[in-house]
Amino acid sequence: MPLGNLTEHWKEVGVRRRMSHLRHAVESPQSDPVVASALQSYLRGEPDPLGAAAAFQVVSRAGTPLWAIDYLQFDAWLGEHGAEFAVAATAELLAVHAVGSQSGQPAGRYSSEMFAVEFVPPNPRGAYWVSRGVEAHRVRELLAALPETEYRRFRDVFEDRGGNVRQRLLRAFCMPTEQDWVEESCAEWGASGEESWIHQEMLIASVASAEQLATAGITTLDEWGRSFRTVQALLDSVGVGGVPILTETILNGEGKRNKDYLCEVLAQLPSDEAMAFLLDHVVEQGTWQLLREAAERFPQRTLRAIARLADAADPGQRARFSSLVTAIPLVGEAAYAVAEPGVRETIDRLLNLDGVPSVAEEVPEFLASPPWKQKRPKRKRAVVELTPIGGTSLRWAEGERELWAEGGKAIVEAQVSLAEGGLDAVPEVLAALAKQPREHRALPPIGGSEAARLVADWLVRLRSTRASVLTWMNRHGLDAIAWLVPDAVGKAGKQKQAAEAALRFLAGRHGVDAVLASAADYEDEAVAAVKTILDADPLDPGTRKPKAPDWAGQVREVPVLLRGREARLPCEAVEHLVAAMSLDSISIPYAGLDEVKRHCDAASLRAFSWAVFEAWTVDGAPPKDVWAFTQLARFADVETVERLEAQIRRWPGEGLTKRAVNGLEVLGAIESEESLKAVYDMQRSGKSKPLKQAAEDQVELIAAGMGLDAEELADRLVPDFELGEDATLRLDYGNRRFKVGFDEQLRPFVIDEKDKIRKSLPKPGPGDDLEAAGEAKQKFERLKKGLKSVGTEQTKRLEFAMVEGRTWSKGEFQRLLVDHALMWHLAKRLVWQANSETGTVTFRLAEDRTVTDAEENERDLPEDARIRIAHPLLMGGEVETWAEILADYEVLQPFEQLGRQVKAPTEAESKAGKLTRFAGTKSNTGALYGLSKKDWLPMREPSSGWTSGLKRRLRGGGAVEVDIEPGFGGGYYFEAEEVQTIKEVRFPAGQVEAVTISEIIGTLARATRTE
Repeated sequence: MPLGNLTEHWKEVGVRRRMSHLRHAVESPQSDPVVASALQSYLRGEPDPLGAAAAFQVVSRAGTPLWAIDYLQFDAWLGEHGAEFAVAATAELLAVHAVGSQSGQPAGRYSSEMFAVEFVPPNPRGAYWVSRGVEAHRVRELLAALPETEYRRFRDVFEDRGGNVRQRLLRAFCMPTEQDWVEESCAEWGASGEESWIHQEMLIASVASAEQLATAGITTLDEWGRSFRTVQALLDSVGVGGVPILTETILNGEGKRNKDYLCEVLAQLPSDEAMAFLLDHVVEQGTWQLLREAAERFPQRTLRAIARLADAADPGQRARFSSLVTAIPLVGEAAYAVAEPGVRETIDRLLNLDGVPSVAEEVPEFLASPPWKQKRPKRKRAVVELTPIGGTSLRWAEGERELWAEGGKAIVEAQVSLAEGGLDAVPEVLAALAKQPREHRALPPIGGSEAARLVADWLVRLRSTRASVLTWMNRHGLDAIAWLVPDAVGKAGKQKQAAEAALRFLAGRHGVDAVLASAADYEDEAVAAVKTILDADPLDPGTRKPKAPDWAGQVREVPVLLRGREARLPCEAVEHLVAAMSLDSISIPYAGLDEVKRHCDAASLRAFSWAVFEAWTVDGAPPKDVWAFTQLARFADVETVERLEAQIRRWPGEGLTKRAVNGLEVLGAIESEESLKAVYDMQRSGKSKPLKQAAEDQVELIAAGMGLDAEELADRLVPDFELGEDATLRLDYGNRRFKVGFDEQLRPFVIDEKDKIRKSLPKPGPGDDLEAAGEAKQKFERLKKGLKSVGTEQTKRLEFAMVEGRTWSKGEFQRLLVDHALMWHLAKRLVWQANSETGTVTFRLAEDRTVTDAEENERDLPEDARIRIAHPLLMGGEVETWAEILADYEVLQPFEQLGRQVKAPTEAESKAGKLTRFAGTKSNTGALYGLSKKDWLPMREPSSGWTSGLKRRLRGGGAVEVDIEPGFGGGYYFEAEEVQTIKEVRFPAGQVEAVTISEIIGTLARATRTE
């Protein structure tokens, strides 16, 4: 639009229609007199830049629709009074602002309040530009197009308009030739404490050297300033001197925005530093393709950068470097021919694998001539048509059906349907699971050929259902053989392949003879067909012809050493190893990898395994090759778990949540205590919902694979909070040192050098190292925060273990309780009992962690001892003795153990199986509802969901049931103080352990206040 039209638009829409607002600002006693006077002059038609700026601030805050057209305020002013006026008014925009006449606070856009105008403070805060942030660029463009003599006179325009940091930045940006102004802005950069990406871009566009940016302290680009324009400004200003800022932004800049774009920029810059960055960070940044393009663009730089990094590189990196050199002629031939001698020597060492054992003369047969490279006669397997033996059945775990029927957050619809409908619901549930495998947790109880077919399909096809597949296999055991055989010996197809795989899986668990014995209920021909399936060479991939993918060229040169570490595999054998990996999966491992592990060095294989994963990653992680990810589980050690955990935590923030979930499945397949802890930590502290749910699934899976129940699992998941070997944390102030102790509830406290106990760390003193003190305080605060829930949780768990009579083996007791840095602080405050063939001994743990009995003699526990927390009911007369000992040593117990009341049913109650003492007693609803949140379950009426009682399941089967009246609901119908009457308390007569019934009587006595 012509300038005249813009000017008229401003005068009409901006001034005339907002005259009441403008007059109010002139007359307001809140307005600064100088600004008000300038505004009045402008409204009279005088070319007053300060007044024009004040008018614009008022008008824009009133929500005036100036930008309904292609509008720039600078151009409107340019047409009104000329260039000097427009430039001056633009500068004055940063000197004034509109405030509410009543509030006196800076006004927001579209405010309904009338305004006053005043100068901004010397260090202004808030929005930088009232319009769209383009006026500054418009001024710069105009001035840049002027002849030198005209350009110079604008210094006088800006000279008197540098009253605050933003005005000074504006003039430096608009006239970057005036380096004194640029130096001034660099020196005071950050003074406002709130620089936006617009500010940063303006300063970057103003400087003439990287040193000036260093003076300003700019080391990274603002998250929202990583656009083409900002990056172009950086490169225009300082050229390749801006590379450190780009690389630092990629590695440590806040947020992930436009990091891929920044890597693309680096790949096009003629900079050794940029090339070195792409080489060194190709894995985490996924820049393999960019790196190849950059190598072809800058072959000599590539070779120099490789030489610079090669000697310190890990095997995977060195192999990638070799791949670039050998695969790109411009690098390996043209650049090598003209390279400096030192560079050539390093490249020679890289390609010759100097320092690595030579190629083996004899290679394991599997890797020298793998089965898929050999011609084998086709075997025609007999097809036997069978009708499955045995119908559909349900096999429930203890308490499972009741739990599913009650529903809840973790129970899916298919589980509820099966629990409520029983066998009648099976067809509908199986049909739903075939369509929606995400409800796979409903499958384990279902037996029969249809369920087995679904399990076999999931086994070979899905990783997400693995937990339920393994649970189903464990629950139904060899019974599954009869359900799988008909498909396995039937017609060719996917069902046959899946059933065959399931039979091999079960044979691996139970043995071939056990599978054949279970198949013997069918005719001999079927058993022979099953034997043929199981006798097949486990190394034979069948119809599959594996081939190393193109990206595997990156790992050809990774040295895979044979056992003894004196020789390495040739490149061809390495390619065969990669092909073997492609045949492997988490659910159905390929036996060829076991063959490899028998012949090759374990540490070397782990390094190669990680290099394969990295090569897949840098190639964009193609889904068809996801085996390159899952194969990590086959070679993993503690270091692999740590590295993978770090990646998984990083991925959700980079938009790779699905890959993170897959990573959890890999950790789950490792089935070690280290992987279990890693997954559990992510379940507790993960920020991504899908990741936390996946972690929960994998915790369950790892536990099942390790044969752990819920409590055994919980033992292994207790964090140690980085406490030292002596179970304490030491904090350093430089001149002073402190030690952290724990009370009976695992609440931390501080012990100073004079053994004085403090609730928290003292303030640093004159002689202390402030930085060290700050770190110590942060560490202590993290410990306190982490222990808030853990201490309570572990105390309750140990009390529950005492009540339930849970036992530990001697080894478990030592490792999980005595030697554990945190649990030790609870274990030493309790009295324990060890039962073995030689008898029972009651003991406690002394401060040196030795075992001492009631006579304070040191004891050695028998190797076959089963150890439990001693319940007073089982201690007899020793209770008082132990109470005195703990009192002498001033030991406070984490929960009531020795002082616990012991109760027992009367003879009449035992015969009747009813605790008649509670009949007719009263309790408020809140107390009973509280029980339902612990180890008691609500008994709900099916039609209304009304809670009419409570029950507590017993370990040996059965339950204690409490009928109440009138009962209670939930939500808005819940009245905590409403009185409930206990009608009846039933228990399985003669089946409840003495400790358990004593605890139940105590719990109900507290709820009814009849203790």
